[in-house]
Amino acid sequence: MKIRLTGCMVAATLVICGNSGVFSHTRETYTITDSGAFGGTDSSANTINASSQVVAGGWTSIGPGLAGVPAPIVADPQGTGTLFTGSFGKGVRKSTDNGRTWSSVNTGLTNRSVGALAMDASGPQTVYAGTSENGGVFKTTDGGATWQSVGTSGVVFDLAADPNRPGVVYAGLLAGIRKTSDGGATWATVFTGPSPISSITVDPSDSDTLYAASVGGGALKSVDAGGRWSPMSALTPRVVWDVAVDPADSQVLYAGTNNDGVWKSTDAGATWQRLGPDDFPVVFSLAIARSPEHTVYAGTAGGGVWQSVDGGSSWQPTGLAGGMVLSLVIDSARVLYAGTDLAGAQVSYDLGATWSDLDPGLSGARSFVYGLSIDPANNEKIFGSTNQSGLIASQDGGATWAVAGVGFASFSARQVAFDPSNSQRIYGGSFFAGGLFKSDDGGLSWSRRYFGSAAVYVWALAVDVSSPNVVYAGTNGDGLFKSTDYGDTWTAIGSGLPRPQVQYITIDPSNTDRVFVANVTGVFFSDNGGDTFTQVLNNPAWTITIDATLPSTVYATTRTNGVFRSFDGGATWHEISAGLTTPSSRIMGRNAPVIIDPTNPQTLYVGSEGGGVFKSNDGGEQWSAVNAGLDNLSVYGLVMDPSNPNILYAAGPNGVYKTLTGGEPFVQQPVSFAVAAENFAEGGQGCWEGPFQCGGGYHDETTGNWGDAQVRPGTDVDLWYDDGGIVIGGLDGSEWVTFPINVPESGHYTVTFRTASPVDRPAGSGEINVGIYGVDGSWVGNQPVPVTGGPGEWHTYVTWNAPSTIYLPAGPQTLTMWAAGGWYNVRNMTFTLEGGR
Repeated sequence: MKIRLTGCMVAATLVICGNSGVFSHTRETYTITDSGAFGGTDSSANTINASSQVVAGGWTSIGPGLAGVPAPIVADPQGTGTLFTGSFGKGVRKSTDNGRTWSSVNTGLTNRSVGALAMDASGPQTVYAGTSENGGVFKTTDGGATWQSVGTSGVVFDLAADPNRPGVVYAGLLAGIRKTSDGGATWATVFTGPSPISSITVDPSDSDTLYAASVGGGALKSVDAGGRWSPMSALTPRVVWDVAVDPADSQVLYAGTNNDGVWKSTDAGATWQRLGPDDFPVVFSLAIARSPEHTVYAGTAGGGVWQSVDGGSSWQPTGLAGGMVLSLVIDSARVLYAGTDLAGAQVSYDLGATWSDLDPGLSGARSFVYGLSIDPANNEKIFGSTNQSGLIASQDGGATWAVAGVGFASFSARQVAFDPSNSQRIYGGSFFAGGLFKSDDGGLSWSRRYFGSAAVYVWALAVDVSSPNVVYAGTNGDGLFKSTDYGDTWTAIGSGLPRPQVQYITIDPSNTDRVFVANVTGVFFSDNGGDTFTQVLNNPAWTITIDATLPSTVYATTRTNGVFRSFDGGATWHEISAGLTTPSSRIMGRNAPVIIDPTNPQTLYVGSEGGGVFKSNDGGEQWSAVNAGLDNLSVYGLVMDPSNPNILYAAGPNGVYKTLTGGEPFVQQPVSFAVAAENFAEGGQGCWEGPFQCGGGYHDETTGNWGDAQVRPGTDVDLWYDDGGIVIGGLDGSEWVTFPINVPESGHYTVTFRTASPVDRPAGSGEINVGIYGVDGSWVGNQPVPVTGGPGEWHTYVTWNAPSTIYLPAGPQTLTMWAAGGWYNVRNMTFTLEGGR
């Protein structure tokens, strides 16, 4: 027999190269020590003690805990020092000492995503909170100690309490205004329109006069306490975020717009003129000081708070620079409060010159993240589309987050798409009239591209992989658009789409003329690059996924009916929702398509807005939840790391979660160890009966020395190189070798051999027989191994496998490999506990 020198040792899923030294793998804590090339008596040199471990798994929250998450603020106008702030994730907080100390007041507040607050005219004991995600309005009558739902379901964008009439409150909703005159006991719809109502303002000197800002519909006015509304034509059809009434002169109004800065009226809205600031033309919020007169504050997108002391003729930045300012309040003591996306709730006691944290307790409140996108060229770079903090980005796999560059002037971001030929070129959609933004420098700076209406909502984006100059954009209300010049100019397409809403776009990578879109009526298909469409699935849908390895396989997620699959390119569909057992688990995530593991297309993941994340190991036939650590089961977005299919990110109302284990609660590492050929036992030549009869470390019946050197003088044990390292060569019938081993855990093991047949016979033309004596000296049996085709043809074979496994007790033992017949070389043996731990 021969021994051939190896430089590599194979152990389970690890390959360790080198003749000596120490190798450690920090996450799974494997440690390997090689005592030398020629073996020895130390059994630790012969095994990898790789007992199964529970590797930290499941999902972990990774933020983004931006310092602030936008905070609506209300202050008692009577100067009692009572303040309330709201946030997305931490609900409502209260201070009774002008903001010096704070406490959470959330008992009964079942929806903690609070985007609007209003204080009743009766005083700070009665406060109303407007929530997102169809939570409606909540009310407290004991200063926040307890809350009760008072109806008006849906997303509440703004609340306005009549400052002179207790119990009268207006709610700005997604498509209208509702009013209550009895403190929320009953509500009536007083206006219905196609656009969200972003703010409502009651004239403090005349409660019958109200103003409403509309996202896409300009601004509205009512002079009969909301009974009838009429548009202020000069602002139509602009996107108006806020309208403020000068407390010193109710004829003077200011309006903050999406891209036109601040507008001013001096005749109660009959006529308007544009002001500034030109540097930051997106103005979300306004506040007017009673003293000094003509002082106006504007909360901008990206520029912080700006100030004018001459009624808007000129503007200067205040001490709060940068970020989006979504709410501004000034109280009777001339204290200015700002709710921001980056700095949380801020306060200024000197009319904006300096600012400080109003409530540090808001820090770390997790942002509502609608969706995620990973840079295909850099898996550490992730963009998060938030509902209230705009577009955010992480450069380190989610460890830290920040605003995604400058110029993305929308507080509600939507889908992000990368140019596959140049990931520095990125497209970002936005909700609430933000439109489309483009970056050519990897997201450091953004500029808007215009198409559609002034209030266009860009929900969906897709880039043609074969012609990256071709980009598609799906909108909410304006239909489908296509660009052929990298998103600079756009053309409306999509004949055959029955409704102008497009939630998702998928392009077939094997034939980019084939385009799928999803919308509220189902899935539509085009075979001519989006010019015309036909409906292929009549079920309200969110997303479509095409299997890149088999493009005829297409998956669709629906709004309330789970997952569907097509095997014929979308012509026919079948529901595959087994395992999505509850109605809420079949409400699929609106930006959480079916994710296909690129290493195994049968492994799928999908997100649900009521059931968390589900996994399938059989192409979608059966789903099971993988939600360990996911403390909010409302999953809106789901993506997979392009370089590691075990790493996924899930997004929703509680921010972003990450898993390193495919969502599984732990990684079941197999209990296994490997025996390298060179590590046979010391002990010299033994007799043919075996080591338990006459001792010895090996038995060799071949007398010639075929090698170039000798490990043990006087024997036929030689050095020889093959298959990258040491092998035992030419084991023939009745020859055996013993190995000291250290079995990590008692149990039945499968055995894998790395072998080559020295005889140059065609592969498969015969068999060699491998036998093993167990550690107690009993004969386990022999196993035929196919001839590989020659000494240079190395193959790995599983020999003993379930149910015919080998039982090994734990601890130091001696294993004998016996050549029961044939002639072969062996490099190593690997033993794996059947079923793991």
